[in-house]
Parts: sequence; C-alpha cells; structure tokens
Amino acid sequence: MNNILLISEKTIKENSLVSNNVDGKYIQNAIRTAQDISLQPIIGQKLFERLCEGVSEDNLTELETELISTYIQPVLLNAVMSDLVLQLTYKFRNLGAVQTTDTNIMIPSLTDLEYIRNDYSMKCTFYMNRLSDFLEANCAKFKQYPGCECGKLKANKNAFKNPFVLG
Repeated sequence: MNNILLISEKTIKENSLVSNNVDGKYIQNAIRTAQDISLQPIIGQKLFERLCEGVSEDNLTELETELISTYIQPVLLNAVMSDLVLQLTYKFRNLGAVQTTDTNIMIPSLTDLEYIRNDYSMKCTFYMNRLSDFLEANCAKFKQYPGCECGKLKANKNAFKNPFVLG
C-alpha cells in the first residue's frame, strides 16, 4: 500500500504555493513521508490500509471519501509543505548537501526557512487534531478505527493533542 497516495501531486500544486515546475518526485516522496509520519499514527494502520485499498480499487464509501477530502488531505497538504521547505532548498550531490542558487532569486535564510516550516507544522497539527476529533466522534462508522490487530500500528487518540494555545 506504499504506492497509494491519499492526496495527489496535482492537489498539492493547486492548493498550495508549490509551483507547477516542481519535480513530482519531491512531492510524491513528501506525501509518502506525511502518510507514514503524520497520518498513520492518528488513524491506525487498519484504517489507513482500508482507505488505500478503497482508492486503489475505486470502492470508497461516501463517508470514506469525505474523510479523505475534508479531514485527511488538509493534514497531508500541510505536512507535505513542511517537508518540502528543506527538500526543495537543499539537494544532496557528490559534494554533500548543497544549496542551488539562481542570479534572479534570493535565497531565504535558515531562520526564514525554519519559520515557514513551523508555520506549516502548526497548521498540520491543527488539521491532525480536527481529524482525530472527527474519527472519535464517528468511530462507530469506521470499523477499522481504532481496533487493530496485534502487531499493527494502533491509532493513538492523543497523538497530536497540543497542550499549548497559540494565538
């Protein structure tokens, strides 16, 4: 199920500041990472696998489609954006990690990049909490949440509850 993406490269580009000329391999890698790190701990492996299967076989229920489009995709979009900040700024070459430049482009400082990354991380946390709250309120409608088989990733209902109030 690692090949199934619950948000497309096109959706990322249409709903974010990512330019159309960004190579899809960076976006797809960031989506896979976001699904593994940000999404699976919230929804659990069984529900994640069901959603991937539903996308692959084109048999999602109306509620599963709503779950993905309204709750999961905002999590993934912001997690991807947070991850892309460094991926697109630095590349690994034979010389090591390098930062490419263009004569017409000003490269932001590392402090600026960290600020941008934190901004997307905070948004991602908000959407993760919203997803978790939705699943808890509707857990009877999702058979795969939260009960998981032994040895599978279990949904962590408190995975991303932030005790701090920002704002």
